[in-house]
Amino acid sequence: MAQKKLKALEKLKIDFCPSPKQYELWKLLQPECPLCVGEVEQMLIGYDAAHNPRYKPYCKQCGNQNIPQMVLGGGAAGGGKSFVSSVWLVSSCIRFPDIRAVVVRKTLKSLKESTWNTIRMVIKQWGLVEDKHYHINNVAGTLRFWNDSVIIMLELADQPSDLNFERFGSMEATIAACDGVSEVS
Repeated sequence: MAQKKLKALEKLKIDFCPSPKQYELWKLLQPECPLCVGEVEQMLIGYDAAHNPRYKPYCKQCGNQNIPQMVLGGGAAGGGKSFVSSVWLVSSCIRFPDIRAVVVRKTLKSLKESTWNTIRMVIKQWGLVEDKHYHINNVAGTLRFWNDSVIIMLELADQPSDLNFERFGSMEATIAACDGVSEVS
């Protein structure tokens, strides 16, 4: 059976009131400069030993070169880390078409029981309706939005046949969030 065409939500109401600490993390996760909200661009800074180009992000507006490329959030249970990362993944997918967002945890079971539920809760709170604005494929572990952005579930459990995690070597992802990073080797 053919899947119906998904539609954009006409009036999106995002209700996100982060604590001061959550807001610090939120600002660092945004694609704009965390100082002035200017556009970030990649600047060529040289070449590595294999003659591959190396780039560093900088703000075109204020010249800031201290742009985070990896953001780590920590703290005790209940601090809202999973919630902030879920809001970030969903809002990024809504804001930018055709992105591939990845959410990972050590096991798919723990991911489905925690962060995946938080992602689904956020989507419902914002008024999105399953099979109208987004579609979940439980077999593939994906959540696809009307604009072809997708959130993909992955597990990072150790596999004796893949000690170096080479199974992810050619994966194309725009953004990624790892929940429970201390559980992963």
